[in-house]
Amino acid sequence: MNIETQINENHQAVIKVAVPKEKLERKKRQAARKLSRNISIPGFRPGKAPYHMVARYVGEAKIVEEAIDALLDEIYPQAIEESGIEPFGPGRVETLSLEGDPKFEFLVPLTPEVQLGDYRSIRKPFELPGIDDDQVNQFIQSIRERHADREPADRPAAIGDLVEVHIVAEFVEDEDDEQADGDEKKYLDDELPFIIRDPQHDHWPFDGFTQHLIGLKKGDEKTLTYTYPPDHEIEKLQGKTVTFELAVIQVYSLNLPEMDNALAKEIAGVDTVDEMQKSIREYLELESETSYKDEYLDEIVDEILQTAEVKYPPDIVEEEIELLIERLKARLASQGLDFDTYLKTREIDEEEVKEEFRPLAEDRVKRSLVLLEIAAQEKIEVDPERVRQEVDETLQSLNARFPAEELRRYMNDDRLRGLVMNTYNNIMIENTLARLLEIATGEQEAKETAMETEETEEAEETTSEQPAEEEEAAGEKETATVADEA
Repeated sequence: MNIETQINENHQAVIKVAVPKEKLERKKRQAARKLSRNISIPGFRPGKAPYHMVARYVGEAKIVEEAIDALLDEIYPQAIEESGIEPFGPGRVETLSLEGDPKFEFLVPLTPEVQLGDYRSIRKPFELPGIDDDQVNQFIQSIRERHADREPADRPAAIGDLVEVHIVAEFVEDEDDEQADGDEKKYLDDELPFIIRDPQHDHWPFDGFTQHLIGLKKGDEKTLTYTYPPDHEIEKLQGKTVTFELAVIQVYSLNLPEMDNALAKEIAGVDTVDEMQKSIREYLELESETSYKDEYLDEIVDEILQTAEVKYPPDIVEEEIELLIERLKARLASQGLDFDTYLKTREIDEEEVKEEFRPLAEDRVKRSLVLLEIAAQEKIEVDPERVRQEVDETLQSLNARFPAEELRRYMNDDRLRGLVMNTYNNIMIENTLARLLEIATGEQEAKETAMETEETEEAEETTSEQPAEEEEAAGEKETATVADEA
């Protein structure tokens, strides 16, 4: 058997195998005997009919198909072993030729490879933003607005009013812009409520937007044009000019509930306004810390990716896309929607959804592979008990959302193994990100330095104790010698 192996640009092994024709002929004869055991051929016992009779009854093509399957079962493992590759998953036959000596070409995805740069040298200050009184007050104000009674107002809108607006926002094209026509040209087309706030707290859909609603009343229309800054947080809006067509549906005046202990009891479950403010401050601080930490670690991983070399086969991206599709379906199901309805509503098919997910899937794959390689180098561990608990919680959540029979059909052994593996990897990545935080802030280096210092001091103490012990032992030996001489 002749084997040639090449690695292509997609991190896949192309294995070409040529086998002697006689080998296929033997497999064909074996296949014919096997097939004849399960059919009745007049004049012959099962399994004893000659080749030409079996071919007449089942067809030559069926015999060849069985023979090729048997041949593949034999030569594929041998080809993998002799090629010396590390497969990521099962390969597939790309081409097959039966002219002369049979020739097979396998395409085999390879195990991902990650070469990291000096990620341990990365340093970045970790400076949590504080929460001020204004943020607390604004949060409480938003709660009061949600609990407010509203009354239609037959007058122009003013600060503090809620205005229902039909808003259509479209991108403005210029000569260098290749913005698509139709729906892709639209940014918004919806009926939305806006509370007119003071400019300091007026940020969506752009800074100061609701100030343009002041003075408008039911039935009024207005057109605005706004150019977003190049560094806007929403990527597709960066540097874009957008026109906003506004039509006022209704203006409402808001009667806000009093800021008193009764409100504190209702919205926060505490007895006093002071306790409510304290509780809200703690909540905002936790939210702020979580958001800041996520952004901080994203920047650290981005920096690591710049110097990392990551190779992986397309199969791993396809698996990630399938996972994202499954999550989308689950999210839709939790909202009482099905995937087919979602596709019809958007007027797209599943392949288009997959292509939308592809950039996200590729980014997730790269980040996961880099983080798992760091986990290996840092010897990060995962508590099996935590994996078990989180898997149990997920299953309980699914059990509460789906009928038992449907869940049993869905959660087969493969999906359960996948759930356990995904949970394990998620915890591994979480623990790795925690280590990267310690590395980037210098905390890990300080720990290691302290540990090295402690080990050095212990070694020095051990060394200093040895001469004293040796001297004592020598003294005891000398005393024993004098006693013997006496």
